[in-house]
Amino acid sequence: MESIILLVGASGSGKTTIAETLCDKIGLSIVSSYTTRPKRYPEEQGHIFVTDKEFDALEKVVGFTNYNGYRYCAIESMIDHGDIYIIDPAGVEFFKHNYHGNKQPIFVKIEVSELDRYSRMIERGDKKEDAISRIENDRIDFAYVDYDLSIKNYNFDRCVAILSLLFRKGE
Repeated sequence: MESIILLVGASGSGKTTIAETLCDKIGLSIVSSYTTRPKRYPEEQGHIFVTDKEFDALEKVVGFTNYNGYRYCAIESMIDHGDIYIIDPAGVEFFKHNYHGNKQPIFVKIEVSELDRYSRMIERGDKKEDAISRIENDRIDFAYVDYDLSIKNYNFDRCVAILSLLFRKGE
């Protein structure tokens, strides 16, 4: 049975960088979620930006979350044709109850210290107050994440290597 890796991790844990590296190294594809959030910059990728009306018309929603007043989701066919889906804790629970597709989900939690996450968020251009707020919110949101595997992302290459092996075993 094919697998779908669901990456769960607090802000600044490296989820997107890990997913993009896996795509480059072993040819995986990332599921781009639908969102009602506006683009942060004109060339922004990683999501399919839609109106509230378009979002409401989506069917077979399997991953859903509401963050900062904006909705995010994936539909079953996206999961069935993708390899990696970046998801938050609320989305994990929704996914478990709503995905009935052909892939075996593997929930992987990426862990990094708050200090390292703060540094990463500042380096990528987040405002200090936004980074602090995200860390504080993540303490609550990620306290009880249910996952199959936890990987500490202190050595990026090792983290990617572990996930590469995990996915290959799932083929």
